[in-house]
Amino acid sequence: MPNALESGLDSTSGSRSLRPAGRAEEGPAVAGQAGTGMSADVGRYHHIVICMDHSQFAERALLHAAAMAHIWDAQLTLLHVLEHHPGGGDRVPVDAFDWLVRRQEARRFLEDAAAHPRLEELTVHTELQEGRAAEQIRAWAVGNGVDLIVLSTHGESGDSRWSLAGNAHKLVEGVDTSILLVPSTVTSPEVGRSVEYARILLPLDGSSLAERAIPVAMRLAAAPGAELIVALSLDRPGMFHSSAPSAEEMEIEDRVRTYNERAAGEYLASKLAQLKAAGIPARSVLVRSGDPRDALMQVASRERADLIILSAHGASGRFKAACGNVASHFITHTSAPLLIVREPGEYEEMSRCSCDEDLRISHLAPQ
Repeated sequence: MPNALESGLDSTSGSRSLRPAGRAEEGPAVAGQAGTGMSADVGRYHHIVICMDHSQFAERALLHAAAMAHIWDAQLTLLHVLEHHPGGGDRVPVDAFDWLVRRQEARRFLEDAAAHPRLEELTVHTELQEGRAAEQIRAWAVGNGVDLIVLSTHGESGDSRWSLAGNAHKLVEGVDTSILLVPSTVTSPEVGRSVEYARILLPLDGSSLAERAIPVAMRLAAAPGAELIVALSLDRPGMFHSSAPSAEEMEIEDRVRTYNERAAGEYLASKLAQLKAAGIPARSVLVRSGDPRDALMQVASRERADLIILSAHGASGRFKAACGNVASHFITHTSAPLLIVREPGEYEEMSRCSCDEDLRISHLAPQ
């Protein structure tokens, strides 16, 4: 890696390259990649963007963006959007001199943020955009090959009773890119220490869509001292009852439940074998009953997960929504950083899927 520090400000884009870096070496072999429709490059992020504002929450999210960029040796862009009148609408006239001062202050803000010690040995750029935050972030990410967006759940407006601030919600719903959400309640590591992910939770449901998160999880769990916790929660077997279930119906439910538990156990065992063969420390957790969304949240809390990784879609059948049932629940309830894995073009792919293509284990019937 060259030692010379390259620095220059682009007058049109506000981009500033601080330090060159090479591409990351290949990570561990990907378990379960064959036959899942995943691209060969899945599980690697080359260009990460962190959405910056003047809040303490963005400062904390920056540390997580730095950790991700170090893991993948990815290019990191610090993006700030200068809004005409935050909260005041676009129809309010903008004073030209005031705008010039604000633009200069915004550039200094980005320069100071880019000088953070945790960004050393990374390829770092700064980018200043103008307009509505969510729209500009989305457009810039799409136009510049961003494959991971990092942002805090809340910004300058502060924490609130809402699980996601307005811009964060718009980005989660409106971008076809992987997103790392850093809750505003997450604390920063001790001074002088970097962000580390020692306990990584990977919820699966038996579908190939959910397994798209496996390569990313493997890459992160390959770090020294990290452990991957693969979790699966079984839903109650679905049967129609117009009255109290008969003995025969209860016996059928018991058979299906027994089958599901056996099939789920075998599925988890096969995934653990693949992970351990790739040198990834891993263990599994099987929840046999209850709402999978709440059950998996309880697993995350009990295991004190430092990071939760899951695919935007699984076997829930919400193919035309931005996220499936489990991912949507985690987005609004998680207290740990949450990495939502998406692939380019996933929305179009989901719209072509039928609900029968990926079935949950709990839908399988005994043979």
